Amino acid sequence: MQSDKYNFALIVSLFAVIISACLSFFRMDGGVLQDVFHYGEFFSALFKGHPNDFNGQLVIHGALDYLPGMFALRVFGEQHFMLPTWVMYQILNLVTVLFGWLVLVLVTRDRSARPLILLLWGVVGTQLVGYRDLLFIINLYIFLLLKDTDRSKQSIWLEIALGVACALGVFWSFDRGIAMAGAMLAWSIIELVVSGKKSKVLISFLLVILILSFGFDRFSIGNYFENLRILFETSDQWRYPFSWEVGLMMFSVYCLSFSAIYFLTTQLRLEKEKVISDYVFYVFLIVFFAKISTNRMDVQHFLMGIWVPLVIGLRCYFKIPELFGFRKYKLVVCLNVIQLLLVYGVCKSQVVLIVTLSLLSFLIILSFERKSLKIIGSLLVFIMFFLIAIEVKSLVKSVRNGSYDWALLLVKNLNNKEVLPEGVVWAASEILKLNNSCLFDFTNNGLMNGYTNLGSCGRFSYLVYGNEKYEPEFISTLLNSKPKVILYSTNHWSFSIDKKPMMKRFPHLNAVILEKYSREICRYGYCIRYLG
Repeated sequence: MQSDKYNFALIVSLFAVIISACLSFFRMDGGVLQDVFHYGEFFSALFKGHPNDFNGQLVIHGALDYLPGMFALRVFGEQHFMLPTWVMYQILNLVTVLFGWLVLVLVTRDRSARPLILLLWGVVGTQLVGYRDLLFIINLYIFLLLKDTDRSKQSIWLEIALGVACALGVFWSFDRGIAMAGAMLAWSIIELVVSGKKSKVLISFLLVILILSFGFDRFSIGNYFENLRILFETSDQWRYPFSWEVGLMMFSVYCLSFSAIYFLTTQLRLEKEKVISDYVFYVFLIVFFAKISTNRMDVQHFLMGIWVPLVIGLRCYFKIPELFGFRKYKLVVCLNVIQLLLVYGVCKSQVVLIVTLSLLSFLIILSFERKSLKIIGSLLVFIMFFLIAIEVKSLVKSVRNGSYDWALLLVKNLNNKEVLPEGVVWAASEILKLNNSCLFDFTNNGLMNGYTNLGSCGRFSYLVYGNEKYEPEFISTLLNSKPKVILYSTNHWSFSIDKKPMMKRFPHLNAVILEKYSREICRYGYCIRYLG
């Protein structure tokens, strides 16, 4: 009977995760693709640009920037693929959260607190992970399965699957893929040295890398490292100037990371069978995520930097809880809750508040497991209802704004322009009238590529991906491709990222544009310029 109740609680938590993820991810504000920059990245690298000036399209994240769009383009056609592409990315978001749920199922095995923690994941998971983390979380799930299995045949297939997933992850998302690949290679080499066994993970990883590299131009090793080289060269421009907000979020990420490493070190020191390879694997992931998240410290990257140490710290506690003095563990978690509350006080971000309250709930759940005072349970119920109230309020607002109306329109096989802002449709239509062979976009708006079915004139789909070093290349691209009309400016924030307009980022290119493209027409917040 107890087992039936336990399984029922797991099923309830799974449905809660699915419902929460659907309501969060499948929300389209205003019923159109308003975020021309981030949603535009789904389309900006899909089409080949001007043949005389195309050296291989660069992407900012990895294959995730174009694979869903390529699939939707093939299935739905050029005039109807933009809404299905957006839906596909939201489905990938949902799948990622579900794999996060599976990771926590393994982490919390045989613990009475498992259903409550999985229920919390339904609230907070949608804020912490997304489609960029998909292959990373799949890798983490397979790794945890591998560590928990004792069957030799099963472990062989899991090792092969781990190597394959790790190789796919390297191409899917640059930063997450490199983090997992580095951790996995370190783990495999240490295992090889210590046990002397051939690493099936390493063999399958290298085999898949070679097959993809030599079988597909998009995945060639040369293009991959060239793309990475440019990303490293231009990464400094994305750093925010230091402020109390930035400093506090960085401090919070480092605190959580240090706490997780402290628990890992305690576990390694007190375990009878010391597994140094696992220790190196987890520490590598924590340190790498702390580094890439603090490179551009805003709320989104802050959330990216904290979920990995949270999950790893949780695994340490639940693996051998008797190794830790509970008071010491509770003290560390309390300190992290306090500093998260400080982050919320500075940022005033609802997402940070949700994460903070979820972590506080987690602390209460652990206390409840230790049969603390009944008031602890009452406090947990209050926090859970407060979190649900936040979600319900957000849902009601979204429904009123028509954020879910797209679901009814999807079955009508909408033309692309029906889900685009009117300014994008107007500017794209003007460009199509003059039969441009490629798109020169000074505003970093990938929706234009999707609607016009044109690739960028050069290898940078968004010029903001480059820096002043690449300004001569941008000028050469413009002069060589000679598009008859260009998208010059917009009042959308994509034109002035970090409050720095594109004409100030690239003043020499702007001077050439003003000289060669003298006639300007502006409507709906967009300006285009004509050659001559």
